[in-house]
Amino acid sequence: MKRICLCLLSLMLIASLLLCGCGDRGPVVMEYDGIRLTEDIYRYWISCYKAQFAYELNEENEEEIAALIDTNIKKSLICVGLFNSYGLKLSDTAREQINRAMNRLVDDIGDGNRAEFDEAISVYGIDYEGLKIAFSYEQMGSALREYLFGDNGYFSIAKEQYEEHYENTYSRVHMIYISLVDFEVDEDGLRIWDNESQSYVYTALTGVERNMQLAKAAELREKLAGVGDEAGFLALMKEYNEDPTAEEYKGGYYFSSELDYSEYVSAVTDAAQDAVIGQVKETESEIGIHFLYRVAPEEEGWSKGANEDFFEGFVDRVRDRYFEIAITDELPNVAVYQGVKDTVDFTAIPANWELYW
Repeated sequence: MKRICLCLLSLMLIASLLLCGCGDRGPVVMEYDGIRLTEDIYRYWISCYKAQFAYELNEENEEEIAALIDTNIKKSLICVGLFNSYGLKLSDTAREQINRAMNRLVDDIGDGNRAEFDEAISVYGIDYEGLKIAFSYEQMGSALREYLFGDNGYFSIAKEQYEEHYENTYSRVHMIYISLVDFEVDEDGLRIWDNESQSYVYTALTGVERNMQLAKAAELREKLAGVGDEAGFLALMKEYNEDPTAEEYKGGYYFSSELDYSEYVSAVTDAAQDAVIGQVKETESEIGIHFLYRVAPEEEGWSKGANEDFFEGFVDRVRDRYFEIAITDELPNVAVYQGVKDTVDFTAIPANWELYW
């Protein structure tokens, strides 16, 4: 990765680097560009990631998850090294955030007593000072990302790069929906959303009502067999569609392969990704039958106001992707002290649910 060549560093900055990189807090597990990751922070980060992966971590995949966590920890170490290489310093605001977080944790976990706090968090292999360094490292990673790929970042991302990511990860479809349920609505006629089930509240159609809808779907299916273009599909869409949101999204729906659509119908999102441009694809879900027609994405569709519901966070995700590439390129330059690393028992480290910001 290209770096800025810094000719002069202040004595204060040099001193701070020595403090951040020293190994006198314990054995060093990894090192990158003079920054040493001590065993206590290494254990702490493992505990954080074990909480993150808690619902998928098991005996069968423990080795695979451990390797993934190890890679993520290396990336965090690289961020600290690059932060220093670029001559960056944490802002006063960032330092205040760290101090507030530490004070809150001491109050919550140690009842305001530093010694009790250290004893309580020793299960994660870390103490107050080590945790404060870890928080500083995490803030450095965020600051580095903003410095490199933020709004006024050192590396600017061209429109062509946004467009490439958009075309590679999003599919655009028109949809005709035939309902097999009766949705409950509020006094304004809007469908009622249930947070617990993460779905709209409805009752499945039965008997004659269901058969009528199935017959409607069969009639539509027959007509769609003769559709050869987008215009033909849209004409049938006007005649048959029962999707109440269709008028809001006249340009179609956009679904990304990199997002988890927990609040949408998975059968639809999966089919949208699988469909070929110019192809009608049918799928059935618990709420009805969906006929999708995939079309080419609009030019710069990610930047159009009419599509904003589908592209929330898109710019940040693209920036994160290029930041990730930059960090990953440096992985071969991380030195691992295997003898020390082998003494860390991954299985014995508990998941950390409490030492967070």
